[in-house]
Amino acid sequence: MKIRNGFVSNSSSSSFLIISKNSELTTDILMDSFKIDKESPLYSVAKDIAKDLKALSIKYTKDDFLKEFANSEKELEEDYPSLYEIYKKIDSSIYYAICDDIDYPLLYSLNIDYEDDNILIKKDD
Repeated sequence: MKIRNGFVSNSSSSSFLIISKNSELTTDILMDSFKIDKESPLYSVAKDIAKDLKALSIKYTKDDFLKEFANSEKELEEDYPSLYEIYKKIDSSIYYAICDDIDYPLLYSLNIDYEDDNILIKKDD
């Protein structure tokens, strides 16, 4: 298992895994997955969430994603079964975003677990 080192703080963080299945990840692709009508009073909030999620996302190849989270595919499967299920669906690239409850409280509080023909979004706490 790989161990990450970093700053210790009083904030909590959430991570999001995103596979944009047909193209590069864009704010528009995220907005399409949110299914918020442009006339909705929540549209601007959803747009801000999509922009933040896109801006925080780091693009990984399938190999780089494996190297970041485990020493081998078998280790990923044993130690992180939910990540492994997503890993198996990666054809080319995956995006990984981390947000904290202080700078991104709304994004942090969202429970997104969504998949359609174009995108997979999974919150992984």
